[in-house]
Parts: sequence; structure tokens; C-alpha cells
Amino acid sequence: MTARTIRKTSRLVAAIIGISLTTTLVACGSGTDDDDHAAGTSGTPAASDYYPHTQTTAYGDTTIEAQPERIVALTTTAADELLALGITPAAVGTDPDQLDTTAPWIADDIRDTSDADLVANARDINVESVANTEPDLLIGAPWQFGDASVWERVNAIAPTIIPESSDTNVGWEASLRTTAEAVGMEDKAEEIISDVKGEYKNAGGDVAAEKTYNFTGYTEELGFFSGNGSVFQLFGLSPSDSQDDSQTKSALSVENTDQLTGDLLAVYPQAEADRKALDSNQAFQQLPAVKNGTVYYADAQDAYAINTAGPHSLRWFLDRITPTIEKLD
Repeated sequence: MTARTIRKTSRLVAAIIGISLTTTLVACGSGTDDDDHAAGTSGTPAASDYYPHTQTTAYGDTTIEAQPERIVALTTTAADELLALGITPAAVGTDPDQLDTTAPWIADDIRDTSDADLVANARDINVESVANTEPDLLIGAPWQFGDASVWERVNAIAPTIIPESSDTNVGWEASLRTTAEAVGMEDKAEEIISDVKGEYKNAGGDVAAEKTYNFTGYTEELGFFSGNGSVFQLFGLSPSDSQDDSQTKSALSVENTDQLTGDLLAVYPQAEADRKALDSNQAFQQLPAVKNGTVYYADAQDAYAINTAGPHSLRWFLDRITPTIEKLD
């Protein structure tokens, strides 16, 4: 993965996670089973012969020598995944004061173990602070590592797992499977994936296969820029021609508003002024989704849930988006 690729694909992740980049958006609540969680450990340990386990990441192989006792999540998505697998992370790299916006679906589970110092500005990993958590295993995301040298420094502290992918913002299934492999719980991950897919399929009901979606952020200055809306495929929807789930393409200018042809349009205006601008944009008001009442105005919580998805965030978002999905013919 090149540094240029990381810069391009992190545009949508950045605004949501508080990185000071200008063209970015990220990336009923489902409670966790507290009785199954012991701090930093697994409720269902891997098979006795699973370790040492060597795992391939985006920057190379790393070996987990023994059952990890202290697992540190460098993102809220990693924490979401670990909690879904029955593991409470020993520490989480996020600001505890922002959790009600960035991860309300697991906020109460990780508030006491969240530490903003682990990942300054949400992206720059503080190697010293990470080392002070005394981790046996670290779970992170590709967008946190500018290049292989950063990963190598962190991996020297403890095995550092990130998905083996050229995408900076990896899809939720691949991300969950990566985390599950590190703790020897692949079967559990497949059960979770199957359950979440079933819940979305049921909510999608009779949505026609040809229906499409757009998921975009919007600012008056920059126009529209795609988020990773692959979550909407769980309803049976397909990306519209202008949808860029890879987050590698340029923003769509306001002059090209009419290219947002998705039958479902989820849009995140990043300020009140941006929402007002959409309300007065005649081309926007003529879009199919707006005219049909299938536009969903996302807020910051939604954007985190969609663009940095995990099992808990997906279930949280499902309740919020279902009324709009039900309006699709």
C-alpha cells in the first residue's frame, strides 16, 4: 500500500474521526454481553494448539506466540469486534469524552478503558503510550499507519494486526475476520456475520435487486464525497454509478449533483449551513431519492456507524435506517 493510496482513501475517514483533512467523511442499540467479558481476555480462548499463530497483515507477517491476555484495540471498530467476540479490550485508542458521538453502541463498555493518548489526532499512533499499556496483542486499522515503518515500530511492542488489504477503510466482514483470526475465533465471526446479514435481509424485505444507493458527505466548499456505503448492500441494494465505496475518487462537484442517482441516498451534511445549502439546491431537491422520500440525512453518529462498521454499530444503525428502507418500492 502506498502513502498516496492512504492519503486518498482516508479522506472520508478523516472528517468523522477528527483528522484535520478537508475532504473527508468517515469512516435500537445492541448491548454487549457483559458476563462474557473479562478485561483484555477472551471468553472462549483459542484451541490449545492455535499458538504460535502467524498472521499476514497489510505490511507483513507477524506472529502471536501465545494466547494473548491483554488485547489493546487501537480503534473503536476493533473494540466493537472484540466485544462481539466476547473479549473486552484492555485499552482502546479513542477519546472517552467523544464516545457518545463516535461509538454510542459500545460507549458504556469501553469508556473506562478508552485513552486518547494512544492515538493522537485519532490517526498518529503514540508508540510510547501504546507500549505503556503492556499489550500482548494490538488490533488496528490500515489508515492509522502512514507506511510500513510505523507498523514495524508498533509491531515491535506487540503483534499488531491490521487487515491484509490495499483499501485503507476495509469492509466490516474482512475486518471482523481479521480480528477473529488473531484470537482463534473464526467460527464465532462467521456466526456473527451470518446473524447480522440475516437481520438486514429481513429488514430489507422485498427491496428490488435493481435498487441502488449513494452514501456521501457534503460541504458547500467541497461538494459531495463518497463514504464506504457497502453496508447498504446488506439490504440487497447496489452502488449507483457515482458511488465510490473504495473512497479513492475525487469529490463530486455541486454542478454534478444530478449524478447522485441512488434510489436510497444517505447524505451527511457536515454543518448546519451545509444542510441549509442542500435544502436550497434545486438540483438536489430533484434527485430521485429526495423526491421519493428515500433520502436519509445522516449525522456524525450515523457516519461513524456506516463508515467504520462493526457488529454492534451495524445493529444500532439498522434501527435508525429501517424506516427509510421501508419506503423503497
